[in-house]
Amino acid sequence: MELDITKLKETLCTSLCQEVGLYSRQDNRVIVDTPFRFPDGDSLLILAEPISTGGLRLSDCGHTLMHLSYSMDVDDIAKPGNKNELFQRIINENGLSFESGQIFVDVSTDDIGKAVFRLGQALSQIFDILLTAQQAL
Repeated sequence: MELDITKLKETLCTSLCQEVGLYSRQDNRVIVDTPFRFPDGDSLLILAEPISTGGLRLSDCGHTLMHLSYSMDVDDIAKPGNKNELFQRIINENGLSFESGQIFVDVSTDDIGKAVFRLGQALSQIFDILLTAQQAL
């Protein structure tokens, strides 16, 4: 039996779309609700907002580090050592930026799908790796 790739793609796309919600906020940003979760069940926060280039900025608004701060001293991320190296590697490998506690990526509106997955994966990796590194100490 051969798989019908076209039908499978349609089913997958429909299924994935049902898992993502977009909710407008009064501050002109949009909550991108995904099935991505922290180990404790809390949702990863991803907000989309327009940028001057005509694209979007997808950001965690500092939520990931705030969530990590419940279990570790997040200031350690900025200090030389393993945590900083792990953090920087994840940021760089995923083409993200880090500024003022926020992890974000600027993209064209056409690239939002890939960027949401990339940011969600990176936020999960950052949380897992840094928390694991903290617990190993």
